[in-house]
Amino acid sequence: MATALGTAVVTTFAVLTTSTTSSTAAAVPRTPVGLTAAVEAYQPYVGQKVCDPAAKPGVSAFRDLLLRTYPASGSLGIVRDCGSGGTSEHKEGRAFDWANDAGNATDAANVNALLTWMMKTDQYGNANAMVRRTGLMYVIWNRRIWKAYDPAKGWQPYSGASAHTDHVHFSFGWNGARKNTSYWTGGRVAAVDPGPAGGTPAPVVTAPQPVPQPAPQPVRQVSNVRTLEVYGSRILRPGSTDRAAVKIVQAAVKASPVDGVYGSGTSAAVRRFQTVQRLAVTGDWRPTDWQRMFPKPVDPFGVSEIVRQVPGGLLVRGWAIDADTAGPLTVAVSTTNRRLATVTANRPRPEVGNAYPSYGPGHGYDTVIPLAQGTYPVCVNLVNAAGSPGKNTALSCSTQTIRHDPEGLFESATTSFGRTTVRGWALDKDTAAPIGVRLTLDGKNVTTLTANQPRADVGTLRPGYGPNHGFGASLVLQSGRRSLCAVGVNTATGKDISLGCKIVDVQHTPVGVLESPTTMPGRGTTIRGWALDPDSAAPIEVQVLFNGKQVRRFRAEGNRPSVAVARPGYGAAHGFNTELFPPAGTHRVCVNALNAFGPGATRSLGCQTLTVGAPRGAYERIFGGTGRVLAVGWALDPDRASATSVAVIVDGKVATMYGAAGGNRPDVGAGQPGYGPGHGFAVYAPASKGRHTVCVTARNIVGTKGSNVSLGCKVVTVA
Repeated sequence: MATALGTAVVTTFAVLTTSTTSSTAAAVPRTPVGLTAAVEAYQPYVGQKVCDPAAKPGVSAFRDLLLRTYPASGSLGIVRDCGSGGTSEHKEGRAFDWANDAGNATDAANVNALLTWMMKTDQYGNANAMVRRTGLMYVIWNRRIWKAYDPAKGWQPYSGASAHTDHVHFSFGWNGARKNTSYWTGGRVAAVDPGPAGGTPAPVVTAPQPVPQPAPQPVRQVSNVRTLEVYGSRILRPGSTDRAAVKIVQAAVKASPVDGVYGSGTSAAVRRFQTVQRLAVTGDWRPTDWQRMFPKPVDPFGVSEIVRQVPGGLLVRGWAIDADTAGPLTVAVSTTNRRLATVTANRPRPEVGNAYPSYGPGHGYDTVIPLAQGTYPVCVNLVNAAGSPGKNTALSCSTQTIRHDPEGLFESATTSFGRTTVRGWALDKDTAAPIGVRLTLDGKNVTTLTANQPRADVGTLRPGYGPNHGFGASLVLQSGRRSLCAVGVNTATGKDISLGCKIVDVQHTPVGVLESPTTMPGRGTTIRGWALDPDSAAPIEVQVLFNGKQVRRFRAEGNRPSVAVARPGYGAAHGFNTELFPPAGTHRVCVNALNAFGPGATRSLGCQTLTVGAPRGAYERIFGGTGRVLAVGWALDPDRASATSVAVIVDGKVATMYGAAGGNRPDVGAGQPGYGPGHGFAVYAPASKGRHTVCVTARNIVGTKGSNVSLGCKVVTVA
């Protein structure tokens, strides 16, 4: 196969399909057990370096995998002679031509199914997972090529000598060819292998030249059965128009080129084969030549399609044929030192009968084996037909874990509007019917749900059990920080299993904030904040108390956008803002949020002490100088925005009566909106040498409510 590659870029990355499709879903090869998230890098392009026309083990295994999975397909071979054509991976035994007709609905569906399987993203997020795990370098099919070393371009037009409409060409890197990649090694990832450094260089051939060829040797293999079924009665001779059959013969007898034209070169290769095999040397290809070139295998062959747990036990399914008889075979299913079951492969499998008409459809096996809980190495073996040559065939081996306890996952528990919504899935491996899921709150049973809700993902994850294993409910739970757990309830053999726990914060009592009451000059006292009931987005009422007595009750429905941001779903209509005119004096102001929806109780938003009418301020610092002291701070009368005054008292005697509190204090203006910054004081008072106690009194403005208020005392030493 020449490695000339098309250059046009196709941006799509979908698997190539044909215009003809099949109505029946095609099978795909099995995915090995033990694969992890680790995967090989994309195979770079490594062209032919030497000539070593021997089939490499990874390519042979890949060929056998495809022929077992798609028994109606065929093989056009792996190796090419050193002197045939130009450079090709066939000459290193690392390319395989898989016989399929692009115009045939079944063949096209099989190719599409295989390429889709190889190029899909696996459960770990690895794109083109099986392409990388088998070490595939590039593939050509139906006038298109896909390159692992340039995957972003997807399928591109291919214009080589062959349109590849009658076969799919696979070329592998050296790791895939040597069977070192994770598909074959149970998950062990291989680094890129550059291939042999020495050897016989690939010949440069400028034109086809006759080269003596060794006589081909027939090999017993499974693909021969299909070849004989389809082509074994056909007679081919120069001028034959059956190009597909001619190509198979040309590849088998090592004629060159393999072009489907039965010419003199093909006749010569056929005569050489007939001579070596001591057949009638005619140059024509007859049924006796088919039988000699494509001998049937003597060992049984078939496919192990499914080995997995289903309700009732371990399901084992597939098909089996012994080429020496059309009768049903015996299939033995075994674990270490013990046979689990013996099954007769006599169930109808029409597609097998279509692929092998001489043997009929009755070669399927399908059984469910009861097993105790545990992990088993399970092998499926085909028993050679009695009285026929050959030996038993080991069809497949895999590690199977049987569980009888329930399984599942408690996925989420979210609380909103007073209700906690739970979600998850659970099933019992012993039945496809829904099971119970018990919910506990802080270790105490709350309720038992039935896991019968549709979950397509679970149906895909657990084939044979169906999708109806989801559970979900909306619950009203007690307030507080709680541990909510889900337990899968066992139905038969086994025990109940925890599906996980979630910590939930449940609130039913109202929440909110009381912000600092404010007083404006000549105005009343403003009570401001927000409140809501977690059980509803509707506004609730708040209650204002002065000195333990209710003075106002109203709805908290003002616009507070910050609340809507902090509590999505509840909206902004939860603010409160009201103005009161209490009498002069000191009052204890409290605000309560009243429960309105569902369980819960009244919630205190807090209390604050409010002095009405009397001056307020802060005596901040005292300085001692020579013969005097300096008192610093601020003061204002809440009834006026104008400046008030302070009195400085030294050791109990008034030293300065009317110190003005009118200095610039921007911080006071910012903290007392509406009053401005002009309320600072820095007042001197005479004082003798020694230690003194200095007090400051804010004076009430004449004609307003309230009385003088002490701002406190400090001790100072005068030099």
